[in-house]
Amino acid sequence: MPELAANSRADVHALSGLAAGTRYAFEFAISDQQMTAFAELAGDCNPLHVDREFARARGYAGPVVYGGLLIAQVSRMIGMHLPGRDAIWTRLEIDFRAPLYVGEVARIEAEVSHCSEAVRALELSIRIVRGSQVLAQGEASVSLSQ
Repeated sequence: MPELAANSRADVHALSGLAAGTRYAFEFAISDQQMTAFAELAGDCNPLHVDREFARARGYAGPVVYGGLLIAQVSRMIGMHLPGRDAIWTRLEIDFRAPLYVGEVARIEAEVSHCSEAVRALELSIRIVRGSQVLAQGEASVSLSQ
């Protein structure tokens, strides 16, 4: 299965160059500053996300990264890498299975599961993992502009 090469700007991949099995992945970590910015933007100050002691008292190792910040990595994948600049997602279905904690390194993986040149659309399988543990997985529908 082909892997795509990355550059520092938005990757541009012609639809004709994509096929079922094309994959792309990158690592990321969510910082305290990103958590604070998201809390302010979203207005979500749930103590599971912002209070270390509260989260630990509920059985978590620390503050749990917002699911919205994991979804932001899906947006980064689709808009910047696979398929890249000319893409917009039209549907996202994601199941969260385990928490990610602030500062932990995770990896987002995307694979084209279906490609239609006729309607300029892709289906992507998406996984977010920490080591061998699946944190989230789902499917995204993507439309490409002309």
